[in-house]
Amino acid sequence: MGGGCRTYVSSDQPKLQSAYQKAQEIVTQMAMQLKRGNSIKAIDETARNQLGEFYATAGTYGLGNGIGLNQWEAPFLSEDEARQVGSTSLGATLLNENMTLALRVAFETEGKLILFGDSYEVTLDGPKSLTGK
Repeated sequence: MGGGCRTYVSSDQPKLQSAYQKAQEIVTQMAMQLKRGNSIKAIDETARNQLGEFYATAGTYGLGNGIGLNQWEAPFLSEDEARQVGSTSLGATLLNENMTLALRVAFETEGKLILFGDSYEVTLDGPKSLTGK
């Protein structure tokens, strides 16, 4: 299995701090969908609802990816990624226990790109952060 990572903000500007906090909250809500048997599409729907008009921009960097032996590890969080490797439709992908995923959101504010991501394992009880948070 590949390693996990987490991003941090290094600015003291209040608007950037606030945007970063919002990105953290969205990733946390996305992670709450990481339950065995849930559809991967629930993560996308959560991000879409939370990001609103910023969803299209956030999608430029992707909402996440499976963590494993290579960058094209299932489960896929976008139809485009799934198609590139000939996988089945995103909506048909169900989460299994012990799958590992990196989730992230990125959007622009104040002329800066805000990016927050964290890595998780799917467990019987829900998401488990691989970075200890």
